[in-house]
Amino acid sequence: MATVQFEAINGGEQIQLQILDSEGGPLTPDYLRNQFKLTEFRDCFLLEEALLSAVNLSKAPQADAVEIVVAEQRPAQIQVKISGDKMECELIVESAYGAKNPDIDWLSSELANAGVSFGIDSNKLKAIANQLTNIAPGTMIKESVAKGKPVGQSKQARIELLIQPLQDRLMKPQLRENGTVDMHDFGDIEMVEPGDQLAKLDVDGSPLVLKVGKVSGGFRLRSRGADMTVHVRTPRQAELAALMPEKVAPDTSKLLLCPMPGLIVKVDVEVGDEVQEGQALCTVEAMKMENILRAEKKGVVAKINAGPGDSLAVDDVIMEFE
Repeated sequence: MATVQFEAINGGEQIQLQILDSEGGPLTPDYLRNQFKLTEFRDCFLLEEALLSAVNLSKAPQADAVEIVVAEQRPAQIQVKISGDKMECELIVESAYGAKNPDIDWLSSELANAGVSFGIDSNKLKAIANQLTNIAPGTMIKESVAKGKPVGQSKQARIELLIQPLQDRLMKPQLRENGTVDMHDFGDIEMVEPGDQLAKLDVDGSPLVLKVGKVSGGFRLRSRGADMTVHVRTPRQAELAALMPEKVAPDTSKLLLCPMPGLIVKVDVEVGDEVQEGQALCTVEAMKMENILRAEKKGVVAKINAGPGDSLAVDDVIMEFE
């Protein structure tokens, strides 16, 4: 067989095969696979098509050594799958090829990014992290790692208000010295600043920190990386709300929209042009300032709907892409 050698390049992200000579005869895929398994790079992802190309190159005499990338590192793939009723979360992990596998902090961060902060089974997360320390590359792990609790099974919560609400003051008018009641005197008004603590909340004796904001029909709650919208409804309102269709945002990925009311000064491309990410497409003048609109990704111009001198409103379509 020909003399071969494997070495890491690009900081170890790729593995290159060197065919140093072919005097020993042509290579075979099985021979290369077996040789690769004997190296320190055996956990990297083997590129079968590149392996076959190396075999074909070994069949022809070469003046110089042949070099070809036949393997690469691939990071672990993590998917957070939340059930339709948002009461259960499944973690799906595919182990890395030649790269570092996720630890428990990494897994916890992925859950937090997906909005999962409560009901997490820390023992299951630890078990997954431990399993990933000694597992074959490309192994799939599926595990339910978080579950919610139905209404009626939640923990006991207690709220202590630190600021007296104005509506409570309305129920406690001030008593004058002559015995009459002043319905307009609410006492000293307490002033608060953004970020001031308004109440204390504990769940089964453990403190819980929440940021609460008012939204239409309910409240926005933020805690420990979770960002939730909570609607307060009667049973009948909840029943009807479940029947409301969800509004799907239109796909504008193939459109160039005008970001502000303005005047088209210049169009830099034509129909059929292939544009690259960051390339200037047109210039819009607004508030006596010229704004250059650039391509967000590679594409081909299919249609131009506006030209120099045209006045546009917000979200008017300037051009379309294939």
